[in-house]
Amino acid sequence: MKYLPEHFHTRQHMLRNDFEAFYHADDAMRPVAPHRHNFYELLFFMEGSVTYMAADRPYPLQPGDLLIIPGSVSHHPVFGESKRYRRVVLWVTEEFVRTLPQGAELVQCFPRGEDSFLYRFSPADSERLFDRAMAVAEELSYTRPLADTMSL
Repeated sequence: MKYLPEHFHTRQHMLRNDFEAFYHADDAMRPVAPHRHNFYELLFFMEGSVTYMAADRPYPLQPGDLLIIPGSVSHHPVFGESKRYRRVVLWVTEEFVRTLPQGAELVQCFPRGEDSFLYRFSPADSERLFDRAMAVAEELSYTRPLADTMSL
């Protein structure tokens, strides 16, 4: 993998107005307070001992899981045994999703209200999703011209 993980940061706001992507691999985690955003958070879980609380519901995560949390939903991780916590996180504004081909339909697929935020896929599908998410995170980490465009 070309992309080196970022250390966990406590920033909970976007610096861009469309999307951001991060790959994190942490060995020591600090508690994270419940919070919410004004954008979607997509968390691709790869490794660790974590239960995600979203809308006061626990989601014990397994490798390959995807959480899609709307901006209006309070959420935070609860860490279990000390273990490496690896994940790819995408922050995406609803406005940006709507600009994508069939974006309005995609927004309707995202959970709302009391729906479950957790998605589990076959190992093959999960691997494809991770590969795509990692490719976006890698591309955005570059400082070369057109890196933003190439990540789409």
